[in-house]
Amino acid sequence: MEDASFEEAFDEFSQGISLCGPYWDHISGYSKASLERPEIFLFLKYEDMKNDPTGNVKRLAEFIGYPFTTQEEKEGVIEESIIKMCSFEQFRSKQKWSSKRRTTYRA
Repeated sequence: MEDASFEEAFDEFSQGISLCGPYWDHISGYSKASLERPEIFLFLKYEDMKNDPTGNVKRLAEFIGYPFTTQEEKEGVIEESIIKMCSFEQFRSKQKWSSKRRTTYRA
């Protein structure tokens, strides 16, 4: 699959062919684990993050052991700082800024 065209890769993915096994089996396993052991697994879905970013950022903070204080919530830290800093608009503005730099990053 390494040198496959997009169409071939999509076909294989749709059929459950992948280096790590069927994708949906992984998703299903993590979803089930998060229900059985929520103290160890946090399963966040994009749709949920999009529909309720504040509630899910709070869940994430609690999960990693750093819940927001009542004062932080009242001051709007979640919405005004975290969600705003992590927005696509913010990333786009950083990308424009960083594209003016000559540094190339490679993974």
